[in-house]
Amino acid sequence: MATDAHTSSRTKVPLPRPLDLQSGNLKSSWEKFKQVWDSYEIITGLDKDSDRVRIAHFITAIGHNALDVHNGLPYKTEDEKKDFSVILNLWEKYCVGKTNVTYERYKFNCCVQQNETFDSYYVRLRKLALTCEFGQLTDELIRDRIVCGITDNATKKKLLQEPELNLNKCLDLCRATETSKSQLKIMSSDHVEDTTVHAVYKRKTHKTQKTQAKNETINCRYCGQRHELIKTKCPAFGKSCKKCGKSNHFAEKCITGQFNQYQSGSKHKSKMRGKVNVVQSDSSSESESEDEVEECLWLTTVIMNEEVKCVDNHINAQNTKKIYALMKIKGNHRATKFQVDSGATCNVIPEANLPLGTEIKESDQKLSMYNHKTMPVQGTCKLQIRNVKNRKKYLVPFVVCKGYKQIPLLGSSTAQQMKLIEVKHENIAVTLSENCTVKGDTQVTYTLKD
Repeated sequence: MATDAHTSSRTKVPLPRPLDLQSGNLKSSWEKFKQVWDSYEIITGLDKDSDRVRIAHFITAIGHNALDVHNGLPYKTEDEKKDFSVILNLWEKYCVGKTNVTYERYKFNCCVQQNETFDSYYVRLRKLALTCEFGQLTDELIRDRIVCGITDNATKKKLLQEPELNLNKCLDLCRATETSKSQLKIMSSDHVEDTTVHAVYKRKTHKTQKTQAKNETINCRYCGQRHELIKTKCPAFGKSCKKCGKSNHFAEKCITGQFNQYQSGSKHKSKMRGKVNVVQSDSSSESESEDEVEECLWLTTVIMNEEVKCVDNHINAQNTKKIYALMKIKGNHRATKFQVDSGATCNVIPEANLPLGTEIKESDQKLSMYNHKTMPVQGTCKLQIRNVKNRKKYLVPFVVCKGYKQIPLLGSSTAQQMKLIEVKHENIAVTLSENCTVKGDTQVTYTLKD
């Protein structure tokens, strides 16, 4: 009856999986198979049967691929082929003898923590150490591997600061740090959920925004009159200038003609060493897509003789009445405070305020301050900024300075184009700058004199 009961239980318990000879770690494969095999024999009662029955089950379990190895084991006599304990010893020697200890230690030393908990990483290290034959040094080498392999640098620093660090201290500290971080994250998220207030905004339609842009009027610098912000509404649009012969402006607003008149009466002519760029708005605003919400102006910096004037932000001026404007730089999460400097001839921004991935072009410009000191220049770049007040967008060139303590500046031309400041030219006597020449349609800068 006992034999029938064992036979019935064997039919219900499946055989262990075949021995994997292609895993790359034959010792580990054999140890796993042997562990399952011992459990299988206990459950089915096979360990109490004869060697003949046990060998038959064993050959069936190891699989077809391992049968050639089984038949080729170094049996000394025919009787050894019928002794199950001898068969297990020969298999043990075959599998363990094929393990490359150097390679196993290499895998152990390369083991680093992945996207897993610390306990999962520790279990992997323990498993790898079993085939490395470290002996009495196992705990110390696992401790060293944990210090080198964990991903959290703060925890790694604490471990290195521990004077008498053993494996148990190392495990306790890593687990405590991981647990406290998880708890703090949960507490922080709960606090945010309790205190966060969500604002509701009413979004304007594209049609409304486009209508408002068309209804806005400006003082046109091409005709001298006030009209809507549409080029076809300008009386000078399509007309030719009587002074220079070029289109889209009247003679009374012709800068090229004024400059030529000045040049003809001047005794000393000088050539411009640097490049003079015009400050102008993008004429393609009317052809923008319906998805474009705000008008975007293109601003360029006026540079003469490759030397740029700006204020020194380190001077403690007694006059605290400075003008600041909040601008949102595209790519930055927070708004940036800019100083509006009517005396600066360029826009300046520290390198630390740039969004990640901003392209900085090399430049030979010198950033000269009013105390005759120079500030190191990293290069130039263009940034899209948005006025937090009126939500208008602008594409503005900047001179990038090294460091992070300087306050970003918006120069005179840019501030006027963005309507942050206004110059009353009717109250100022002006003459053209003597170190400036006109190339093409570029706008000439003015020097204010008493």
